[in-house]
Amino acid sequence: MPIYKKLYIFFILLIIPIISQADLHSNDKISKLCERRHVATFEKDKLIVMTMVKLKDKQELRFTDDYLAHANEIAKYYGGEQLVKLNSYHIVVGDLRPENIFFSQWPSLEMYRAYLADPNIQILKDLKQEVTRLYQVGLFSTSADTTVNFCANKMYEAFGAEVNPDNSHLIPKFFNAVLGLGINKYGRNQVLDLQPIQAPEASYTPHLFGIAEWPNSINFFGFTDSEIFQNAVRKYRTPALDRLDMINTFVDFKERPGTDN
Repeated sequence: MPIYKKLYIFFILLIIPIISQADLHSNDKISKLCERRHVATFEKDKLIVMTMVKLKDKQELRFTDDYLAHANEIAKYYGGEQLVKLNSYHIVVGDLRPENIFFSQWPSLEMYRAYLADPNIQILKDLKQEVTRLYQVGLFSTSADTTVNFCANKMYEAFGAEVNPDNSHLIPKFFNAVLGLGINKYGRNQVLDLQPIQAPEASYTPHLFGIAEWPNSINFFGFTDSEIFQNAVRKYRTPALDRLDMINTFVDFKERPGTDN
């Protein structure tokens, strides 16, 4: 079994019991804490596509009106559904500097490939390259249907990691050392875990990827600045990972009018 599949299985087995004990996955509880929310369901049997985008200067209108609007219409023909758009505001760790992270969902990898091969999408490729500085695509699946209530008053930490295979045994030690503190004291809520799919269409291929919800950035940095976390980073995380991307984001309500509650 490839290492990324083993790590994903471990991650699910470790995270779910801890979160269940804290009772933080209750949709009723989450909805009461939301000032405004956008609901997105990531489905088990579908392909999930994450796209990280950074635009060139003064190219937002060309990207949204001339590229994205047309691409989304074509996507519908192939069963593509836009789930959520996150806007980044702080790069915590990593070299990637996306301004936006888009999540879409497709019936299958084959339908996504058919979309990419559509002549009209091929025509749009030159425009996409003209207006973007960064355009990275990750392909994922999820082990169970997962509904996420993205709240306007919450912060969302998107993280992807490539694991050093020689030190993968340190990953459970890191999570065991820090997750209890993050959940119980600082309100960390793991809302999404995705399993990577290795395919030529994927330009971003971490071994682990997920999204965690935080009450606010103060709690996030209180956690990451804590002695327990810093010690665990030095002892376990740094030697365990070859790469880490950690991006703090908030949900964009402008991109899909009428979908928030």
